[in-house]
Amino acid sequence: MRHVVLTVLCGFALSSFAGEPFPFGAPPKRASEPWRDKINAALLTKADIDFKAKPVDEAIQFLKEKSGANIVVDPALVPAKLPAITHKVSGPLGDGMKAALKTVSLDFSVRDGVIFVFDPKKVDMEFLKPEDMHIARMFEGRQERLDFQPKGEPAGELLKQLTEPAAIKMTMDAQFQKVPITLDMKDVSLGYALRWLIRFSGGRVEVGREGMNVGKR
Repeated sequence: MRHVVLTVLCGFALSSFAGEPFPFGAPPKRASEPWRDKINAALLTKADIDFKAKPVDEAIQFLKEKSGANIVVDPALVPAKLPAITHKVSGPLGDGMKAALKTVSLDFSVRDGVIFVFDPKKVDMEFLKPEDMHIARMFEGRQERLDFQPKGEPAGELLKQLTEPAAIKMTMDAQFQKVPITLDMKDVSLGYALRWLIRFSGGRVEVGREGMNVGKR
């Protein structure tokens, strides 16, 4: 079953693949980033947070619903047994959620079209390196937007779903093709969807004589 729906939004161009300044470094953001402005505006809205032993995944769902943003959770957190959150605060959504997540040693950052939730002490630096900047240049100014909501689907099949309709030639080494990918992203740029897919598969994009290939990170 396909979980990729392509649409074209007139007047909206993919403007950047750079993330915001990050504890372990990231490229500088470009001047015009509509997606970032939208997320940051949502994080400034007032929200009443009253968590009483709330599971982390439910707290993250609260952030997603209130912000209307796509949220990506560091894969390293998925199998972890995280303590529940107890926190009460009223004020800007972003500040409140930062404080709530901090009680269980987590944090979030706005980058690559989403809110990324991670453990600052355990985040995989390699996972977030902007190693695929040639993809950014290739997608500069393209208008594709899509819903990307795979649930345990093979990375190789998902790569085909993303690249073939856009006439992009990209292959993937066999060791990454069967990696199950689960993401829940709506109205995201094609470039960002590719970036998160490649990261979650454990690979990185390499450019050679044969074109682009997802190989070892």
